[in-house]
Amino acid sequence: MSIESTTIEELLQEIRQSYLEAWLYSEGGGWSKPVMVIKPDWQIAFATPLIERFLYPQQSPVGKYLKVLVKEETLSANMCHLKLDAMPYEIRVHPITWWGTQAYLLELRCVQELETQQVTYPMSTQGLPSMDLPSWLVEPGNENVNEVLRQMGERLDADRVSFFSLFSREGRLLVRWQYGWQIQENASEPKPEIRGKTGSLTGWGLDLWENNLKNGGVVQAHVRDLPARQSAILRALHIRSLMVIPVFVRGAWWGILQIDACASEKTWSEEEIYYARAIAGQLGAILLNQDARNALSNLFKHQAEAHEKAMLLFEATLTLSSIMDWEIALDRALSLLYKIIQFDRGSIVWLERDNLVVLRVLDLARAATKLQRTPPIPPITVDRVPFLTPLLSEGKPVLIQDTLNEPTWVSFEQGTRIRSWMGIPVCFGEQVVGFLSLGRNEPRGFEEESLDIALAYARAIGRVLQNARLFDEVAHALVSEQRLNEISREINSTSDLGSMLQSVLRLTTQLVSADMGTVGLYNPEDEVVLIASTYNLPRPIFQTRLTKGQGVVWEVLINKTPLVLREYAEHPQALDEWVHMGAHGYLGVPLIAGDEVLGVLNLFKLSPLRDFSERDRILAEMVGRQVGIAIQNIRRFEQAQRLATRDTLTGLFTRRHFFEIARLEFERSRRYQRPMAIILMDVDNLKPINDTYGHLVGDMVLQRVAQTCLKLLRQMDVIGRFGGDEFIALLPEANQEQAVQIAERLREAIVHNPLAVSGKEIPLSVSQGVAVLNWSFKSVEQLVQFADLALNKAKQAGKNQVLVWNP
Repeated sequence: MSIESTTIEELLQEIRQSYLEAWLYSEGGGWSKPVMVIKPDWQIAFATPLIERFLYPQQSPVGKYLKVLVKEETLSANMCHLKLDAMPYEIRVHPITWWGTQAYLLELRCVQELETQQVTYPMSTQGLPSMDLPSWLVEPGNENVNEVLRQMGERLDADRVSFFSLFSREGRLLVRWQYGWQIQENASEPKPEIRGKTGSLTGWGLDLWENNLKNGGVVQAHVRDLPARQSAILRALHIRSLMVIPVFVRGAWWGILQIDACASEKTWSEEEIYYARAIAGQLGAILLNQDARNALSNLFKHQAEAHEKAMLLFEATLTLSSIMDWEIALDRALSLLYKIIQFDRGSIVWLERDNLVVLRVLDLARAATKLQRTPPIPPITVDRVPFLTPLLSEGKPVLIQDTLNEPTWVSFEQGTRIRSWMGIPVCFGEQVVGFLSLGRNEPRGFEEESLDIALAYARAIGRVLQNARLFDEVAHALVSEQRLNEISREINSTSDLGSMLQSVLRLTTQLVSADMGTVGLYNPEDEVVLIASTYNLPRPIFQTRLTKGQGVVWEVLINKTPLVLREYAEHPQALDEWVHMGAHGYLGVPLIAGDEVLGVLNLFKLSPLRDFSERDRILAEMVGRQVGIAIQNIRRFEQAQRLATRDTLTGLFTRRHFFEIARLEFERSRRYQRPMAIILMDVDNLKPINDTYGHLVGDMVLQRVAQTCLKLLRQMDVIGRFGGDEFIALLPEANQEQAVQIAERLREAIVHNPLAVSGKEIPLSVSQGVAVLNWSFKSVEQLVQFADLALNKAKQAGKNQVLVWNP
């Protein structure tokens, strides 16, 4: 935005005019000389008292003299001579500009005086006087006006001089005391409640002369001669005589100049009245000059502010353009806008379906200004805010200067007291996707030009956010690929089912921007779905069993297809527990390996305005297939591992696997000098049981002994099947006394737990040999050898007893 040259020229012309009038009215300038200003139509625009005295007594219109002295009845001559009354006079003509039109300044001089005294009155054709002007006229200000009043008071022998400005309010003419001077020795101080106050002409006692002053007349009066009311008002101000002179600016009655005599009554002469009128003219010129300078200053200030705002707008849009992250762009948008447009509360409001959702709030009315990224403001439907219709449907900005006068105004931000509001649409292409909401606490808080600035900024925000969204989609695709790779690595890097499910659930929840999730594994034998893994749930539901038909998971399980719900609670099989956790959006994906359904991946969103997209469904389905295959492989691996490390009859470790564990524990105990013991046991009388009841019953005896040992041994202990009817137990951190106690506890438990077959009880017992680690042993096999020796002695001693090998 640039400053119009015509506007500057007009303001400069007003300044020139004010200087010219100030010189014409000044005592040292044109006022004391025979000077006049003539318009091209021969009308007198200005005349000093001296030239009026010269012309009017002779009843000769000035046009007669001009026509005589100027050739071709034009004012093109610079110098002409004329003899009046046998007295040679000279009229000098200066072309000037008078209030924007061509005019002429005439100086009437006596030629004889010019011969004896060279007097010149140069006047620049540019409109500015070249002679020395008083400092207060060159640099007018409040102090200079008071100085003019001081000189005037001293010249007129007054006690007080005051200047009052006039203004109109609700059809009433009011006056305000603005400048003043008073002599300190004789004048009393005006009452404090009057100095600087505003009142009517009646209140100041000046209404008696309103019409006279309005027509340019000068009033001079003694207070004692006035009506009682005016006299009382003026006496209260210690005034005995006064002279009141109107001050005109641009032809309008602008103020009053009042000269007071307080010590004694005074009557001012005609020349003093002329002088006072000249000062009034000077004050008018000064005030005009001030207005012109202020107008020019305000214009430049306005243009400077507009330029600064334009630069701030450019810098803000440049800063935003460098941001490619959607969330960061939203964070910076309001703070950058506040540098350009002042507001008390700003928001970014987004249009999601038929709801308005506030994404960001910057509240500057609070003591601690802070950007709210997730403001606790509930969504509001579009049909509740009809004043936004032109904004949302046509993309037009809305400015409400006073919300109290807008019948359709509805605050969609609870707890705010906005009086003036501005809504600026944010568009992606031609589509309105949201708007900037700017509010002020006072009415008419926004200028009209702020609307254009905010609209330009909103267009930049629209482009930036659209680019950020596109960039975010590309970045999201890359992140999705990265997440899928991480999920694949997690699936392939572990054979532990629980650890794999937990990692995959966490990564998948992040992949589709869900808030929480669960994995349910299907058990076809019991027809239940067991919650095997959870992520970010507010309440634990781990190991929860969902029977057939209980919950939405069964629909996914039976149909073997993904299920997407916008509102989970609306499904007839929705679980109240998950609804109470805040579940809204739901995405269920079956975990399939071939044709076998192994479980369901359940993902939830907690916001009613955030849905799962088709892209989310495809990604989750890809994960579901991988996880289904992984579960199947892990289960097969666990089954193969059990066959390799576990005895198929008893479920205990095989002899081979037992010794792998025992060798590691043997080395640890020797290295750290920790105790360790071995128990070797043999089931008594197993061969007679097999011969009497059959080998199936004999197998049941072995299983009964194995289960009793597993139940009574410590968690750190390791037990395996040594061979045939023998079992072996490794007891870490157990000395001889502890080992014997454990062995006795096992023996007693087996004896008191006979096997019932076909109504008969088969008594059970075991013989046990115990060996304790000695630091001289070289291997765990050596320790087992001594336990075997102790076992043989126990069997030879009558069975059903515990013996310790003693070297």
